[in-house]
Amino acid sequence: MSTTSISKLIAAMEKLHFPKGLIISLSVMFRFFPTLSYEYLYIQQAMAFRGLTGFSMLLHPFKAMEYRLIPLIVSASTIGNELTMTSLTRGLSAPVIRTNVCQLRFYPQDFLLIFISILVWLVFIWEVLL
Repeated sequence: MSTTSISKLIAAMEKLHFPKGLIISLSVMFRFFPTLSYEYLYIQQAMAFRGLTGFSMLLHPFKAMEYRLIPLIVSASTIGNELTMTSLTRGLSAPVIRTNVCQLRFYPQDFLLIFISILVWLVFIWEVLL
């Protein structure tokens, strides 16, 4: 999943006839968490510039939590809204069939995962029957 682009994921879900609401939600979610992690790093850097690290954080845990959580909550809200607007602007909610530039195909690791999944499933069934 880490190597799959969001465009390929959206194209695959559309080809599998997933509901549009689920496609929009998942596309926003997979862009949301990496962006939020960068925001958290920026908040940590800002706190370090102000000298709010290490021992001072231990002396004032509630203040430290406030200084981290409030900006993170505001950033999360802003990021979520921006990503949702971006996906809607790209036409993900349009009632028409979208065209995709991405070529979808199976890779060797896909076949390996399918083989391992079937093998695990067969072992599970074998154990249940015995």
